[in-house]
Amino acid sequence: MTHPRPWRFLVLAAMAVLALSAALVAPAAASGPDRARAQSAGKCPVGAAKKAGNKPVELQFWHAMTRENETTLQELTDEFNASQDDVDVTLVNQVSYESLFDKYKAALGGGDLPDLAQLEDTSLQSAIDSQSVLPVQACVKADKYSLKDFIPRTIDYYTVEDTLYGMPFNVSNPVFYYNQQAFEKAGLDPDKPPTTLDGIKEAAQELVDSGTTTSGYAIKLDPWYLEQWLAKAGKLYVNNGNGRSSRATATDFDNSTGVEIAAFLKDMVDEGLAINTGKPEGNVDNLLAIGNDNAAMTIDSSASLGTITQVLGSGQFPNVTIGVGPMPGPVGKGGILVGGAALYITKDAPPQKQDAAWQYIKFLVDPEQQAKWAAGTGYVPIRKSATELPAVQDLWSTQPAYKVAYDQLVTGVNNDATAGPVIGPYQAIRDSVIDQFTAMLTEGKSAKSAVKTAAQQGTRAIEDYNSRVGG
Repeated sequence: MTHPRPWRFLVLAAMAVLALSAALVAPAAASGPDRARAQSAGKCPVGAAKKAGNKPVELQFWHAMTRENETTLQELTDEFNASQDDVDVTLVNQVSYESLFDKYKAALGGGDLPDLAQLEDTSLQSAIDSQSVLPVQACVKADKYSLKDFIPRTIDYYTVEDTLYGMPFNVSNPVFYYNQQAFEKAGLDPDKPPTTLDGIKEAAQELVDSGTTTSGYAIKLDPWYLEQWLAKAGKLYVNNGNGRSSRATATDFDNSTGVEIAAFLKDMVDEGLAINTGKPEGNVDNLLAIGNDNAAMTIDSSASLGTITQVLGSGQFPNVTIGVGPMPGPVGKGGILVGGAALYITKDAPPQKQDAAWQYIKFLVDPEQQAKWAAGTGYVPIRKSATELPAVQDLWSTQPAYKVAYDQLVTGVNNDATAGPVIGPYQAIRDSVIDQFTAMLTEGKSAKSAVKTAAQQGTRAIEDYNSRVGG
């Protein structure tokens, strides 16, 4: 995340979204409150790797890290392999989350699953419904492992009905990028970025009126941001406690806050204060707009922070000094959502491999390893004690922008809204949001109508998904 890599490839990899399609081969899942309980009955065979007759136990780990992220992961893995004789981990790079999960789904229909898999945050419901994973909660319980040092929201995200399914590992969230030089030229405080949607609009007006930039704000039309904005306002994305008290059966974002968010985007474009740079896949036009003085503000993933600051701060764009702030949003009692991915243990792996996976997971989320991971990649450390170690303290001291994403995760309330939505057809709902918001920004569709139609289409996608998996 934080080191040089090909520009378009990084952003595409960082923002990749899992294709949660009807091709998912899943046995019928229990519905309602029994859904999670029915799948948490497995036991974690703690100690099986140490007792294995043939050592070391060979563990295959499918991951989606690239470039410097992969380098750091390999370094940690080499350190783990050298630290003991019971387990030897082999990394298998599947290039992207989408490619990884496509192969995982194919293996569900007949093939070899990995012993451990890194699945993106949006795959949680599908992982549960596939009944192919051993919930990490089983190992937490069997090993009497404490989760008290973890950032609560990272654990909350992957917990459904008191069962932790995947162990959070690489965590990111959206942050606000802005050109401090443009702010200063327009008479704005370069050290005080806007914190609300109204604040973005006011800053954009100053930037345009002063002739500093053609427009003020570059919109990356990423449906992830609607989810984040609703969470910041303390609003649910889907019903039934965001799909956490029981399986989601309908969307819940067709409300005044959803319309407020859509109207903000539409008004900004209609008034010439923002430009729509389109869908997120492989799209860096929102960032290039800052470099070309077509805008001075945008929102993007903290997972791209290193490359964004390096490229826009390079000699190619001497007019840009990138500032980073928390993601502005609607006023409300909420907080930012967890992005990134978690580690899932395969349920049908032999006991010694399940335990091997658990031992490796514990190593990767140990405070010292989390500090190394954060310093080497820029991902958010998920252990509070990791932030007190020199590797993180040095990073935050020399590059305070890297602390913004962490601060967002420990700010605000922890509830169903900020835990995040648990949805089977995640991508189908996001596609509807993109399509309707595109029509709103390019074809004159009203904000209210765009939100309503996206919500209706999303509900139909949920109903169709639930009928397929028996929910």
